Amino acid sequence: MERYSQLVSVFSYESLGILPEKIEIVSLLDGRITAFYPSEQDIPKGVQYLEDIKQLVNENNQGCFECPLTKQCKDIFKDQNVH
Repeated sequence: MERYSQLVSVFSYESLGILPEKIEIVSLLDGRITAFYPSEQDIPKGVQYLEDIKQLVNENNQGCFECPLTKQCKDIFKDQNVH
């Protein structure tokens, strides 16, 4: 759940431009609600996790050639010499 909350924090910050005070996750299996309170420290951890996932995909698959988000990814990482 920790990694998921970090990813949601990155998504919220990047897509909405703000970090919400509270995020609630509703389990589709049992309806249980889990709340977490994101902090700015979650953002770099979430970005690092995304970079780790990307590296694993590139090492173990066709990587970016198979990914439908290649253009968006290149735009995000254009200044980081990742490709």
